[in-house]
Amino acid sequence: MAMFSEVDLELGTSLQDLASVRVLLLPVGHISQERFDELAALVSATSRIPLRSLPRRIAEDADSSTPSKMPSRISSLAKSRKVASIDSQMTSRSLTGDGGSPEYEPEDSVCLRYEKLERDASGEVIVPTESEWEEYRASLSVWGAIGIFDHNSAVAVDSTKDALKLYKRTFEEFASIVSQCRSLSSSKCFVFIPPDSVSKPGVNLLSDTDTLQGAGIGDASRGDVFGVIPYAPENSQEGVKMEIRAQVLHVADLILQSLNNRIRTYKQTSGPILSPLDMKHSVEKHSTLKQRRQGRLDKCFGDLYLLMALPALARTKYESAIDKTKTNGDRLWLAGSLEGYNAAALSTGDFTRENVDAVLKKSTEILKLYKRKRLFELEVAAAMKIATFLSRLPKKRRETLHYAKYAAEAGVLLKPVKKRIALHSQLVKLMMDVNAHRKAALFLYQLAGFYSFSRKWHESYDIIMEVIKLVGESSPSSDGWEPLRRLLFTEAEASASKVFDQKRQSYCLVNALSLSAPSGAVRESDRKIINLLNQLDEPPLEISDSLIARLVGFSSVETTKNASVLRDRSLGKTSSRSGPFIFSAIGDSKNSESTPAQWIKEEIVNLPVTLESKLGTALEIRIVGVTFSIREDELGSPTSDDRSGRIPLSEEIRHSSSILRVNPQYVRLPERKTSRVSTRTEYSLQCTPLQKGSYEIGGLAAVLFGNCLIKLKLKSNCRSRFVKVVPPLPRLEASFTLVKGMNAVVGDGDAVDFELYHGEAKSLRVNIKNVGNVDAKDVTVKLIGSDYDKRLLSMGEPTEVFQYPALAVDDGFTFETPLDTSRSMVEGGAATLKCVTEHSSEFCPNLFRETKRTLRFITKNAMAVRDSEIVYVRNGEIAAVLGLENLTSMVLRIQAKQLTSDRDGKAGFDFEEVLVEPKGFASAVVRLDLQSTADNPRVLLRWDSLSTGSHGHLEVPLDSNDSPLITAPKVKMTLSIDESDHHCASVLSGVFHKLKLVGTHMDPNSDAVDGTLDVRICIENGTGKRRAVGIEKKVMVAGVLEGVRVSASNGFEHTIGARFGCVGTYGVEASLRARGHKVTRFWRVSVSSSE
Repeated sequence: MAMFSEVDLELGTSLQDLASVRVLLLPVGHISQERFDELAALVSATSRIPLRSLPRRIAEDADSSTPSKMPSRISSLAKSRKVASIDSQMTSRSLTGDGGSPEYEPEDSVCLRYEKLERDASGEVIVPTESEWEEYRASLSVWGAIGIFDHNSAVAVDSTKDALKLYKRTFEEFASIVSQCRSLSSSKCFVFIPPDSVSKPGVNLLSDTDTLQGAGIGDASRGDVFGVIPYAPENSQEGVKMEIRAQVLHVADLILQSLNNRIRTYKQTSGPILSPLDMKHSVEKHSTLKQRRQGRLDKCFGDLYLLMALPALARTKYESAIDKTKTNGDRLWLAGSLEGYNAAALSTGDFTRENVDAVLKKSTEILKLYKRKRLFELEVAAAMKIATFLSRLPKKRRETLHYAKYAAEAGVLLKPVKKRIALHSQLVKLMMDVNAHRKAALFLYQLAGFYSFSRKWHESYDIIMEVIKLVGESSPSSDGWEPLRRLLFTEAEASASKVFDQKRQSYCLVNALSLSAPSGAVRESDRKIINLLNQLDEPPLEISDSLIARLVGFSSVETTKNASVLRDRSLGKTSSRSGPFIFSAIGDSKNSESTPAQWIKEEIVNLPVTLESKLGTALEIRIVGVTFSIREDELGSPTSDDRSGRIPLSEEIRHSSSILRVNPQYVRLPERKTSRVSTRTEYSLQCTPLQKGSYEIGGLAAVLFGNCLIKLKLKSNCRSRFVKVVPPLPRLEASFTLVKGMNAVVGDGDAVDFELYHGEAKSLRVNIKNVGNVDAKDVTVKLIGSDYDKRLLSMGEPTEVFQYPALAVDDGFTFETPLDTSRSMVEGGAATLKCVTEHSSEFCPNLFRETKRTLRFITKNAMAVRDSEIVYVRNGEIAAVLGLENLTSMVLRIQAKQLTSDRDGKAGFDFEEVLVEPKGFASAVVRLDLQSTADNPRVLLRWDSLSTGSHGHLEVPLDSNDSPLITAPKVKMTLSIDESDHHCASVLSGVFHKLKLVGTHMDPNSDAVDGTLDVRICIENGTGKRRAVGIEKKVMVAGVLEGVRVSASNGFEHTIGARFGCVGTYGVEASLRARGHKVTRFWRVSVSSSE
C-alpha cells in the first residue's frame, strides 16, 4: 500500500510553473535510495519537450480562424521502444542536454515538472493526496507517472518463466501506486539494465509489449508498459540520455492526448463547472452557475492550452474568462483567470520591466480577491508563486521579501498546522535562495514552534539547531546576537527534554552557558543553567575546544616558580630556593624561560596553575589529570609523542596518569568581575611524577557539571610548561627546637614561628634527618639572616655553616647555635632566619638538592604596666606607684628605679624587688627625685626569672599632671605695673616699667609647698597667636625670668623691669611648678607711643 502525503498546497512552484505538466517519479522494486536519486536525476534532465519532437495534432477546441500548429493526429507513436528510439535519433541533432532546443521559442516546448516521491520508514511509497482544487487549476493534477526499476537490484532470474513472474510482480506494485492518482492518464515504468545483460533470459521480453499484455502485464489503453534503458555508471552517459529521452517523449505524447481528451470532455458536457467553494456553500442558484459556466469554461481551456505549450491561445481564453467572470461577479474564478493570464504572459520569456510590472499589478488584485473570499490556502499559494518568480529575476530581492512576508502573515490562519509547516519550509528555502539568512532564521524559528505545537520534538530540536547555525553565520562577529543564540539553545534544550534526550540537553545548556546573557540577568541565568546541568546524568554529545575556552580558561602553569639553576660554587653564590626542587651544579641557564623545572621521581610536587572563569556565577570543577606531550623518554631518547586529538580523552588521561599521577581536586572558580573581564585564580595541584623523562604540559583534564569530561588547553604564550623528571634523590628534613635550661619549644611546619621574651638568651637546636630512599653526601646546612636578623646569632655573622660528608637513610645529626635577643630586638619586633640544606647523591653527583625552611622569631614583653600614679609622701618627697602584670607563665622578679637625664642606662640601680606570680598582678613603689619631676619622669624596670635564667627590661614614662593623689597648690598670682594694679594696663614705649608679681597662698591649712617660677613675655600678632620675644630685640628685661625658687606657703613677690621697644599688644605669662603640677597665669599689656 502506498502512503499519502499530508499537504496538498502548491507552495514550491512559481508563476511559470502554471504552464508545466506535473509528472511523478516513483521508486519501484528493491532499489536503494542512492540509486533512485541517481536515476531520477537523469530522468529529470529532460524537462522541456519541443513540440516538433512530438506527433503534431490540432487542439480540440481551436476555432477555424485560429491557425493551428498541429494539423493532424498521429497515433502510431511509442507502441514499442523501437519507434521511440527512432524518433529520438531523428531529433537528437537539434536538442540540448536538458531536452530543450535553442532554435525554438519557449512556447514551442512542453514543460514537465517532476516530483520525486519518497518512501516512509516501512518502505511504502508516499503518494501525494489529490487536491480538491484540480478542477479549478489544471496544473495541480498529476498527468503522468514514471516508475524507476533497477534490474541490478532485483533477484537474479535464470529462465523466461522467472522473468515473467518478476515483471508481473513489479508491474503490480507500479500499478498499485499509480491507481492512487485518479487524474493520472499516462504512466510508464523505466527499467534500467546493464548493457551486457540484454541477452539474459527474459530481459528481451521487456520490448515485446504483446507478450507482456498476454501474460497480464500492462494496459494498452493507459500506456502502462515497460521501457528498457541500458545503463552502466562507468560508461558514457550520452547514450543513456538519448534512451531516456525517447521514453520521456512517449510519456509526453500520452499526456498531450489526455489534455486533448479533457478539452473534448468539457465541450461535450453542459452542466455547471463547480469549485470546492460552490460545494461548501450551496447558496448559488442554478441560473447563476449557468451564467458563470462560460467564463469558467474559458478559464479551464486556458489552463489546458497553457500546459499544451500554446500560450497565445491560452492568453486569448484567459482574456475572455476575465471579462465574463468580472461581469458575473465570479471573484474566485476571476482571480484564477488573472493568475493564468500572468503565467501565459511570462511563458513567452518576456521579462521586460513593463511586463513584470503588469504581472505584479495583477498579482496585487489576485491577493485581494482571495483575501475577500477568505481562501487562505489560495492566497498563500498565490503570494508564494509570485515571490518564487521574483526570486529568479535580478534586482527583485526587496519585492521577493515583501511577498514572502505577505505569505507568512496570511499563513497564520492556515489549518491544520501541517499546512503552516509546509508553508514555512518553502519560505526558508526561498529565503536561502535569495541569501536572506536572517529572514530564513526567523521562518525556521516559527517552523520549530509549529513542530513543537504538533509535539514533534525531534523535528523541533533539529530546526532550532539550524536556526542557531544561520544566526551565527549571518552575524559571526556580532556580540549583540549572543543573547538571541543563548535563548535559542535554551529552547532547543526544552525540546530535547520532552523526549528525555539528556545528551542533547547537556549540549544545548553548555552552549547556552558559553554565550552572553542579557544584561542584568547574567548571574541568575548562569546559575539556573548550571543547576540544570548538575541534575543531568548524561554528558553532552560533544564539546569543542573553542566552547570550553568560553567557559573556563587555563591561563598559566608555573613549573619553575621560585626556581632557578644552581651554578658552580666557584662561580659565585647560589640562588635561593624554597621547596623540594633540583639544581644542576654545572648548568648555566642562559634562557630561563625555556629551562625545564626538574622534579624528582616518586616525590609529590605542588604545581601552581592559574584558571579563569568566564561565567557570571561561581563554577565548581574537578581536576582529575594533567595532559602533556613527551619530549624525552626514560632512556633519554628524543621523541615527539603527542597523543592529544588522536585518542579519546579518557584514554589520554589514563596514559598520562601512568607518567604523572594527580590527586583529584575540587576547585571553585569565582564569578567573573565584569562582562568582559574574567577572574583569574591560582590553585595548587599535588602531582607525583612516576617516570623519568622530559615533558611539556599541554592542559588539564577536568570534570564539569559532575559528568562532563573536558580538556582545558594551556595558552600557547605560557613558557613555564616544561618539566624534567630525574631519578630519586635523598630527601632531608629539618626540625627545630628552642631550648634554655630545662624548657624546650619545638617548631614544626614549613614556616616555624618561635616566641621570645625581650632580653632572653636561648639556643636553637637543629635536627637534620634523611627521610628519603637514597643515601646523601656532601650535606651542607646554612643558617642565613639579613643584616638585621643576623644579630640573633650570638656570633653576629650573617651566615653560619655546618657540613657533613655523608648521611645514610634514616640517619640524622643535631647541632645548636645560641640566640641573643637583647642585642637588637625591640618589643614586639620580629626576625627571620632561613635554614638552607644542600646535598647530592652517589647516583646523581652533579645535582644538588636544596631544601629551605624559614624560622620567624617574634619578641614579646614579659610584663606590662597597667597603671601609674605619682603620690606625695612627706616633706616634699613624692613617689610613683606602678601596677604591674606578669604576662609570662613563670614567676618574675621585678626591680625599678627612676631614670635621670645624666644616668647611664644600666648603672646606679637602687633595687626594690617585687615578685609577681604567672599571669598575676603586683604593685611597685619608686621614689622620685623632686627636682626631676618638673618634667614627666621615667622609670626603668628590670625583670628576670630565676627558674629559667631569662631576663629583660622595660622603660615606663610617667605623666605627673594626671596624678589624682597630688593636688595642685592653691596660689593666686597678680601683676602690677608701676605700683598700679593691672587691668589691661596701657604703658608707653621706650620707657622702663616696673612689673611686680605677687603670689598669695589660698589654703593655709595645707602643707608648705616649694616651687619654681618662670616668667615669659610675648607679643600677639594680628591673627591672635602669641610668639616669644627675645630680650635683645623688642623688649629689654632686667631681672630673673626662669627658675626662680619661691615658697607658696605665705605668698611670694618677684619684680622685674621691662622696656617695650615698639607699640603693640604684649603678654606676660607666669608659670608656677610645684608638686608635679603647673599653675599658669596670663596678662595682656597694651603699649602705645610715647611721642
